[in-house]
Amino acid sequence: MNKQGNKTRVALVGCGAIAQLHARALASVADATCTAVYDRDHERAVAFARNFCPAATVLDDLSRIAEHAEAAVVAVPNASHAPVSIELLRAGLDVLCEKPLAVSVAEAREMIETAERAGRVLVCGLLRRFYNSTRLVSEALRRGLTGSPLSFEVRESVWNWPLNRATFDPHISGGGVLIDIGPHVFDLLHVWFGAVEVVEYVDDNRGGVEAHCTARVRCGGADGVEGVIHLTRAYGTLNRTRIRCERGLIDYDPHARDRIRLIFDEGGTAEPFETTAEAEPAEPFVRQLENFLRAVRGEGEAEASARAALASVEAVEACYKARRPLVDAWQPERQSDARLVPEHPYKKILVTGASGAVGSRMVELWAAEGRLAELRCMLRGYRTAARIKRYGVEIVEADLTDAAAVRRAAEGCDAIVHLGVGDAASRETEPLLAAARELGIRRFVHMSTAAVYGISLPASIERLQERTPVVKTGEPYADEKAKAERAVMRECRRGLEGVILRPHMVYGPGLRWSAELMALLPKGEICILEDGAWCNLIYVDDLVAAVARALVAARGFGEPLFVTDGAPLRWSEYIEAHAALAGVEPPRALRSAVLGGKLNWREWIKKSVSPLPAIVRSNEFRRFVFESPAAQATVFRAYLAVRRSRRLQPYVEKLRGSGAAGAASGAQSAASFNELWSLLQVSEARLSAARAEELIGFRARVDFREGLRRSALWFRQFGLLDVDERDAPVGSGEPSAASVSGAR
Repeated sequence: MNKQGNKTRVALVGCGAIAQLHARALASVADATCTAVYDRDHERAVAFARNFCPAATVLDDLSRIAEHAEAAVVAVPNASHAPVSIELLRAGLDVLCEKPLAVSVAEAREMIETAERAGRVLVCGLLRRFYNSTRLVSEALRRGLTGSPLSFEVRESVWNWPLNRATFDPHISGGGVLIDIGPHVFDLLHVWFGAVEVVEYVDDNRGGVEAHCTARVRCGGADGVEGVIHLTRAYGTLNRTRIRCERGLIDYDPHARDRIRLIFDEGGTAEPFETTAEAEPAEPFVRQLENFLRAVRGEGEAEASARAALASVEAVEACYKARRPLVDAWQPERQSDARLVPEHPYKKILVTGASGAVGSRMVELWAAEGRLAELRCMLRGYRTAARIKRYGVEIVEADLTDAAAVRRAAEGCDAIVHLGVGDAASRETEPLLAAARELGIRRFVHMSTAAVYGISLPASIERLQERTPVVKTGEPYADEKAKAERAVMRECRRGLEGVILRPHMVYGPGLRWSAELMALLPKGEICILEDGAWCNLIYVDDLVAAVARALVAARGFGEPLFVTDGAPLRWSEYIEAHAALAGVEPPRALRSAVLGGKLNWREWIKKSVSPLPAIVRSNEFRRFVFESPAAQATVFRAYLAVRRSRRLQPYVEKLRGSGAAGAASGAQSAASFNELWSLLQVSEARLSAARAEELIGFRARVDFREGLRRSALWFRQFGLLDVDERDAPVGSGEPSAASVSGAR
């Protein structure tokens, strides 16, 4: 074997986000070095090498890699795993191939046979085998600490990984969330319980790639362990693997690499006893690389060999072959004569912010009525595009602040629905209005917010409703939204048929004001203000219906319209209803005790920076440092420098060690309640949707009781209600009566 000194020469093939983590691992091991970099996009390879391995040779020909390396890490798109790995194996290189090993069983077997004929090592990047948490679970099961396993539940929400266009192309990715996360899950189930058999599989693919899937599997044969797997890119929800055993539970977050929870429950009258098992933190990418290099040198067995990885490829393929469509229980039954989308004259409607919560629901509801061809969805990026990429919907990429890109996106459209307004609302609205003016697009539906009056709506709004003058609040979000509204009104005076919608609190499946509340309530971070005021609700489907009505309205141009369900609710009622579902009793307080008065500048600074130590100590921050591609080139280098500094080491250890004590100290204080949820409860105004009904013919169909029922079904499907998976069929999303009433 040719070596550079005493180091194994390793090539990185593929320069995407995951390759950055492999490059960091290569830089951390003493007996290997990155000598070559290759990517089909040569410019990307050049930039990658400059940032992560400047001593490596950048190649533009895959066949030349054997001249520069003895081993390779293959991090190309899924569909290229097999052909690229086979070419490198035949050229005499040992290969560590990212997961999945291949997109089909046939390709995986060809890779294994090629490696064996060539006498080369082929391993798969099943990284979680190298997590301490995986080993802790294996040890707990081996020792029978909580008794024999009875069942398991896996839930994973893939939310922050940098997704791109190729992610959603089945010819490149091989599928959706199943082929992305499934190999990790199936591999660990095989390690813990034995061979995996797929019993049932459903997903939500509607002509694109699945965003959510559910599988029921049996491990270890006919008398083995059964469980349910839920994987989603559609929403940021729960991450948990829970193994139910005879005498308790083994519970862990699959992204928490170094610890698990053990809950001992003998089934008697005594309270369950909970403890945490932890191991000294270790970097799994480094462990994986070291294991691969030992196997290359013949010094040990590969822990994630290609033959071991074959089982996960077989499980993924078995799921896709057994696929049935996922039926969401929270979706309303469609009446043949009840159309959400009225007939309209528009051939193509540009929808900005189409991958947001409201935009995604608009796509889903348009698709349900067979009207998807009418929409062109504009995206800035693909991070939250999973829900709409289930469909074969038309996509254009553009940043709202890029006037030329916005104009190109709008060409050929005869109406615009503007949902994509962020914190720079006015700056993002102006280019779209200019494009509408230049292209002669007359109809413009603008999604604003009642928050133009501030987070806490003053009671003075009730008298004049939408005609209440908007004044500067000093809240950047509110003032930007108000500025964007004025820009739309200005264009309406020039002839634009612009309808401005002002919802207040949009709730329902996947919406922040529903999912976040259910996540925070069990943590005790939400209190009910006894002297709180009014919540003005609109269910997400009704908001989409308001957009549809605005597209065909003959009046109301340039007039902001409140869109609510017409039945203001006390905030205490809204929170109590969700708390009953979660089975918790929120603390109660007066607004003066929670919100206090104005802070002086010293108190403001102190309160602003006080959360930082806990953030730096947190596993989330550590995961950001170790996994975020952006952090690899910036924060991570500084992080390593601090960690390695002898002078700073005592302070680092003090900061890291004080986390548990800080978290465990003290009782609940007012400052620990979520400030935004407290401020919202101070909204005094009850809003009316009368003008929206008069001018655009909108009337809400979903009252809070029905909206909460649908939301509860969604909460259960995505793990925000704690019910037993064994009691429901796969993909049903149907909670028991007890769970909806709030009983645990």
